[in-house]
Amino acid sequence: MVYPLAAALIVLNAFFVLMEFALMRVRPARVEILVRKGSARALAVQDILGRFDEYLAAMQLCMTVIALALGAVAEPVIARQLNEHVTAWAGSLPPSWLRMFSFSVAVSTLAAVQIILAELIPRAVAIHFAEPIAIYGARPLRLLAQFLRLPIRLMTYCSKGILALFGLKSAAEAAHPVSVDEMRVLLGET
Repeated sequence: MVYPLAAALIVLNAFFVLMEFALMRVRPARVEILVRKGSARALAVQDILGRFDEYLAAMQLCMTVIALALGAVAEPVIARQLNEHVTAWAGSLPPSWLRMFSFSVAVSTLAAVQIILAELIPRAVAIHFAEPIAIYGARPLRLLAQFLRLPIRLMTYCSKGILALFGLKSAAEAAHPVSVDEMRVLLGET
């Protein structure tokens, strides 16, 4: 039961990484063109980009909770299974050493799997396919953000305050330069 749950948590985390990088990579000008053509999904993306700080907080909150849940659920099972095997061939070592070794291997294994399957691969995919990922993932992300509205607003407020102390703007307030080609497309569409 633990391994399917761990796999589901990794897939869920991968979704948030996909969305985070797709939304950072998608071209706002292209989204605007799709909105002008009547795409409701593109309108959802545009809404997210307009309030990116809140959505970034939602994704970060979910990824953090998922990582903690993955560790809490899977680590004890993996460590116990490893400890049984390690004890069979290194039983003369103190039990505390065996537990520490099993714990270290379990955490390292979970971290490696999480980093590869739920961070690196989704990030690369999102960079290659930013627009379709953003377009099709926007609605589920918006629903989740509605559900987590209060903690998200608190985290957004805190992060903006800390950034302001350093003279920095929030992610949503950062500039989104438009390329010459995008400008031509926009001007051709109006």
